[in-house]
This record gives sequence, C-alpha cells and structure tokens, in this order.
Amino acid sequence: MRVRYKKNHKVQFYESECLITIPHEPPLVLTGPRDRCAGCPYPGNGFVCWSVDQDVCIRTEVARIMARDRAAQ
Repeated sequence: MRVRYKKNHKVQFYESECLITIPHEPPLVLTGPRDRCAGCPYPGNGFVCWSVDQDVCIRTEVARIMARDRAAQ
C-alpha cells in the first residue's frame, strides 16, 4: 500500500510493504544464586541483594520487617 504524506512542506511517499519491523524479544529473566530467588522482584537492582555469610537476602529481610510491622498493629 502506498501512503502519501507531507514532510517539510513536500509530498512524500512510503510503501507499507517495505517497512522493516523488529521482532519483540521477551526481557531477560533475572535470578539470583539460590532456589528461593525464583520470582524475586529485587535481583535487577544493580547490586548484590544476598549475603554469602548468612542465609538472608533483601526479599527475606523485607518479609521479616513487614511481618514485624503487621504484628505491631
């Protein structure tokens, strides 16, 4: 299909069959080193979200803090 349009006060044409499209690629799935990291919303923050020495990470710490706050209410 030939489409006519104006650009810079000049008539331009383009053929819709000649347009190049880029296929959509799904985003990379970011996971941490442990099994419980599956589905975690924090591994893509740009820093290490888990500790080597202890069995804690941001996800478990946030869950612990939220549970403490719920218990205090």
